[in-house]
Amino acid sequence: ILVCQAKKESVIKYTDFYNLSDNQESNWDLTGAVNFYEADVTISNSTFSNNNSEDALNIVRSTFTLSNSSFTNIKSDAFDGDFCFGNIQSSTFDKIGNDAIDFSGSLITLKDLTINQVGDKGISAGEMSKIVGSKVIISNTELGLVSKDSSYLHITHVSLNNVSVGYTVFQKKQIFGPAIIELVDYKIEGFKEEFLVESRSKAKTNGNLIQPNHTDVLSILYGNKYGKSSN
Repeated sequence: ILVCQAKKESVIKYTDFYNLSDNQESNWDLTGAVNFYEADVTISNSTFSNNNSEDALNIVRSTFTLSNSSFTNIKSDAFDGDFCFGNIQSSTFDKIGNDAIDFSGSLITLKDLTINQVGDKGISAGEMSKIVGSKVIISNTELGLVSKDSSYLHITHVSLNNVSVGYTVFQKKQIFGPAIIELVDYKIEGFKEEFLVESRSKAKTNGNLIQPNHTDVLSILYGNKYGKSSN
């Protein structure tokens, strides 16, 4: 499904996107099963399940709202967005092969999210994104929270359970700079490393400034020690 450069907002309610994949029979280079490009959209009370494409939902250069919806049994990324303005609320992400929520160059608000059993990143802010959220639970995930490449990630009332790495702050691409993460009313139980904070990047949890503990976080991510390979 592709909605491209629409003049009016799309509205999706009570819809099940089941067993979809990307388009392999055309010249369109689409990463998602459901795609919105320069097309605003509101999605509510809908499900994305048994997805077999790179992204279950891909939104680019659009304004969106996603609420009361779920992503289950997703082969790779659940929700991938680039250069978006939007909010996600009262939604769940379960059994995700790669990233649950991944944004680049975007301004996003989050509220009341449950994220479980994710192969790579629970929530990822990249390429100068600003993500602000509250009431987030992330369980059984490789990397809980990631802020990279001049991004800012701020979440209040966040609980991490059984994660390889709780939160990560670093610079991946040379054209960007270090990143920032702030967590308030933050709790974590069950982890291999609570955090990976790179030099020059900043992290603060429950009002306490966290000292950097790595000079090159990138070298131990993306399948080198933690996370999944991007190849």
